[in-house]
Amino acid sequence: MRMRFVAELTRPGPWMFASFWALESLARSVVAPVVPVAAYDLLGESDLAMTSMFVIVGLVSIASAFVIPFVVHRLKPVRTYQLGAVLVMISPAIMAIGTFTTVFGGLFLRVFATNCLMVGLSLFIMAYIRKRDMGRSEPIRVLMASVPWAIGPTLGLWLYENEGLAAPFLVSAVVALALIAYLAVVRIDETPILKAAPKEPASPLSYIPRYVGQARLRLAYLLTFGRENWWWMIYLYLPVYAERNGLEVRIFGIDLPAGGLALSFCSGIQLFVPLWGRLMRRIGMRRHMMGGLVITGVLVFLAGMAFGDPWIVTGLILLSSVSLTSIEAAGNTPFLRSVRSRERTEMAMVYGTYRDMVGLVVPACYSLILLFFELDAVFMASGVVMLLYAWYARYLPKSM
Repeated sequence: MRMRFVAELTRPGPWMFASFWALESLARSVVAPVVPVAAYDLLGESDLAMTSMFVIVGLVSIASAFVIPFVVHRLKPVRTYQLGAVLVMISPAIMAIGTFTTVFGGLFLRVFATNCLMVGLSLFIMAYIRKRDMGRSEPIRVLMASVPWAIGPTLGLWLYENEGLAAPFLVSAVVALALIAYLAVVRIDETPILKAAPKEPASPLSYIPRYVGQARLRLAYLLTFGRENWWWMIYLYLPVYAERNGLEVRIFGIDLPAGGLALSFCSGIQLFVPLWGRLMRRIGMRRHMMGGLVITGVLVFLAGMAFGDPWIVTGLILLSSVSLTSIEAAGNTPFLRSVRSRERTEMAMVYGTYRDMVGLVVPACYSLILLFFELDAVFMASGVVMLLYAWYARYLPKSM
């Protein structure tokens, strides 16, 4: 049994790709909550200034998305993924220097690295996992990422507060080095991927009309955007909000940052994704996602209403993470089951821009809100938008 599992980790398939995702997730999760807190501190404790910084990063992220197809064409998918892993190692090492300029520059590099990794992994999955198996493989991928994301935020913020800004970034670099070593050991045959790849590189811009012309692909993009919207909200503001209010929890004699613990809980609750996956298969993805989004939206809105009590706000966000986990069970299934095989490479390029669009649109909207209102308005607006996503989820096909 043990040898069989080891074999699963060393040949292309759900467990190998989930292991890639797990190592990448740990490298990113350690620094994900540290960057907004460090930026908040370096920019004079201003919510608006910190959010505006991420708007600029979002613009760079969008630009990098149009470069990725040329990188994939030049290096091929496997080397593109390897490049992303190397950059994930280098970027936190740069941020560890500890100035605003190096944190800002390292964040740009990290965004490009993430795009390389995401596109490469999507191409691996579509080439090696059959459509009818997507509903089972996606929960495995999410499950393998939930443990790193359950550990990373608390570890990263604790290191930042107790060992200095450089510590979490150096830990992230070491984990990325482990991913590089894993890639050096295993071998991935690119033949199935290259068969579906276009002969000439093309920007996602050239495929947008074809993507937008397919209703199911539009819906897949919107629902994934909505899920990421929630994650952006809590990772940008929950650690900052907790630090501002001095929230800490003493566990085994160690004072741990409440913001990090909350993020770890929100991520760790994804361990229950396989259970949600069973429920989703029983009642259908449409009803499953609609229910999860409605509950999430109501809880986030209430958190904004109760903004004067930090512990109530934190509790409501933790509850909303439970309902959002039900949405995570779907993963990228709406896209993977809707895309045509002959267009999977091109459409994956367009679909992959949701990460960049969220990173630009969400902070930009929050910046506009913060120009006129306080941070509580961001939470209330996010709750209302979640209800809007739930409305669109009703258009998911019953066959999913």
